[in-house]
Amino acid sequence: MSKTTDGFNELRNQVKEKKEKSKSINKKNKSDVNDNVDGDGNVNGNGDGDSKKPITISKEENSQKKIKRTYYIYEENDEKISKLARRSGKDKSELVRIAIDFLYDNVEIK
Repeated sequence: MSKTTDGFNELRNQVKEKKEKSKSINKKNKSDVNDNVDGDGNVNGNGDGDSKKPITISKEENSQKKIKRTYYIYEENDEKISKLARRSGKDKSELVRIAIDFLYDNVEIK
């Protein structure tokens, strides 16, 4: 495998570990990961099991130039992002951009 593939696999494993940790925490707390967004679009941050600070989704428009990309996601991810979009009033594309920024700012790739 190439260095890039190894790095991606390691990142994917880190995400899986955090997701499993989150599931066990949510079971313990009897909470649902999909209900982590309130009506104002605030995410409570429990999705990764480590963060307790809320993430606030701004209502402001961004004037950056957008480019079109096509990516495939799992049905489960589409259901989650659809629910977040309904609850936050943001479109799915904006939520994906927020998620990419969050991942970029918070993931450490070794």
